[in-house]
Amino acid sequence: MTVAEYKRKKKEELALQKSKPLQKISNNFINNTIASSNANAIKTIYYLASILEKFDQLEEQADKKLLDITIDTREMLKYTEMTLPEIRRNLKAMQETSITFIDEKAGIEEGINLLPLYKFVYGKHQIKISLFVQIAKMIIDVKKNYTFINTKEIMKLRNKHSLRLLPLLNTIAGYDEEVGKRKRMTLEELNEFFGTKYKNLYEIERKILKPAKEELDNNSKLSFIYELNFESLGRGRPRAKDIVIDVIEKKQKQEQKIQDIKDEELNKYLGKVFYKEGYNWKILTISKSRNIYTVYCRDTEDNTYTKTFDISKAQLNAAK
Repeated sequence: MTVAEYKRKKKEELALQKSKPLQKISNNFINNTIASSNANAIKTIYYLASILEKFDQLEEQADKKLLDITIDTREMLKYTEMTLPEIRRNLKAMQETSITFIDEKAGIEEGINLLPLYKFVYGKHQIKISLFVQIAKMIIDVKKNYTFINTKEIMKLRNKHSLRLLPLLNTIAGYDEEVGKRKRMTLEELNEFFGTKYKNLYEIERKILKPAKEELDNNSKLSFIYELNFESLGRGRPRAKDIVIDVIEKKQKQEQKIQDIKDEELNKYLGKVFYKEGYNWKILTISKSRNIYTVYCRDTEDNTYTKTFDISKAQLNAAK
């Protein structure tokens, strides 16, 4: 669900829930770590989550308790494929970010810093950090959005928009079989989703979708294709009104690649001529089933006479 869709849903529900107590988070944690930052932010979060998951009975600990964590710098560098300055910048960015919680029933608004303390101990190759249990739980939840892709793949990605798209693509891929695995999004929805302020869909296509698609095609088992939909406003160029995103899974892409290779192998016979039944036949189309080739042909001496034959590979190879 996009932010815009979420807002519309909440607006519709508001009338029904006015009399009920409501506790909510006023800003989205994933947006804070990805949309307002760079790709290395999610890698940092992902690595922290891999450490926090090992803490015993974290769910039972008080939200306001501080957790002290020691990170082996060398392990983090190897795991994330980041540089030390990149890690330092992202920890600093986390320290400058806060999450706001609102308890409407109690009339309380509370701000919590993502990372109250970090310390680099260079002589020991260590990073010491402290963070609240409440934030630790949220960090683990972020990682859950990426359980469908292995760590090695995620660490190869450099584009923050690629990382932002992955959970959406995974959600679409999980739609029921009878539901099309696609998502239609307007300019407003795309800007809110990616944390951008582009003025038209052409900018979204050029600056977000094309680079993200290229990176995901090369590094992820999930990628996508997209299509701009237009509406005519009379004279002049039609206006792009929304974009439809269709999920492509690597298995599908591999099958398509294999099919393309097969088609290329068959297409080399198009236009060739073979002799059968006392006539010379020019191959117009060709298909294959097991070891039999079905060819649709035309008589070279009578352009109005066509016929379909099933022939062997040997007969096909004899065509010139």
